[in-house]
Amino acid sequence: MPKISQKTELDFWESLKKRGPKQDIAYARNLPDRTPLFLLEMFLKLETKIAEFCWHEASGIILDAGCGNGELLFRSPTPQSRQIQYVGIDFADNMLRRAAARRNTVEPNGDISFVRGSIVSLPFRSQAFSRVISSGSVTCLTTMTEAEGALKEYHRVLQAEGLLFVDFTDRMSILGLIGEICSKVDYLPPRLFSKAEFRTILESVGFIIIGLREFDYRPRQNAILLRIWRRASKKFEDTKIGDFIENWMIPKMSSVKVFGSRVYVKCERHVER
Repeated sequence: MPKISQKTELDFWESLKKRGPKQDIAYARNLPDRTPLFLLEMFLKLETKIAEFCWHEASGIILDAGCGNGELLFRSPTPQSRQIQYVGIDFADNMLRRAAARRNTVEPNGDISFVRGSIVSLPFRSQAFSRVISSGSVTCLTTMTEAEGALKEYHRVLQAEGLLFVDFTDRMSILGLIGEICSKVDYLPPRLFSKAEFRTILESVGFIIIGLREFDYRPRQNAILLRIWRRASKKFEDTKIGDFIENWMIPKMSSVKVFGSRVYVKCERHVER
C-alpha cells in the first residue's frame, strides 16, 4: 500500500469540489457527484444520529477538531444558549471557507468561530475546552504517531473531567471483517482499529471510555463508491442491508449493534486523584 503523507491528504481536501444536490453532506463524506438522492438522504440520517450522540447535553466551550465544512457542528441539537461557544478547526482552507459560508445561512446554537490548524498541534491553551468532538479526523491521519499525537492534544486542551467524542472504524466488527475479505483493501492504522486497540491507546493518553455507540452497518464500506464509479450494480445491496439493520433490527434486537463498523466513543479526561 503506497504511503500517504499529510501533504497528500491536505492537497486532496483543498482541491475537493462537489456538484449536484445536498453538497454539504457530499463534502463532509466525500461522496461522488453521481451519488443517488436516496443514499444522500441515508447519510444525512446517519449524520443526525451521530450528532445526537456527540452533542447530548453539551455546554461550555466546545471544540470540533477536524470540523471540515461544519456538517456535524451545524447539527448541534442543543437549544440556543449564549452559554455555549463553538470552535471549529481544520487544516484545509477550502473546507473552512464552506463552513464559514454556512454560518451565514444556518441559525447557530451559540457563538461559532473557525480556526485553521492541525489537530496534531492544536493552537489553543491547555484546558481551554469542556468538550472535544473529533469525527472522521483521527482516521484521516497517516501514521499511528500522528493519531496518538492528536489524542494527546485533545487531552491537553480539555478541562478536568472534560469529554471527548472520537470515532474509528472497527476492523474486528463482523461486517468490517466481511468488508476486508470482499474488498481486499489494505487499510492500516489509524484507518482501522479493534475496540481493544483503540481503548488501549485512549487509556495510555489519559482517557477513560464511559460510553460507546456503533454506526454504519454496510457489509462493504467502499461498495457505494465502487458501484457508482464502475456501474457494477444499481441495486446497492450493501446500503439496503445496512439501512435495514440500523432502522429495523437494532430497535428490536440490541445485540445486533456489534455489527456496526464505525464506532464513536465517549471518553472522560482522567484526572489523577
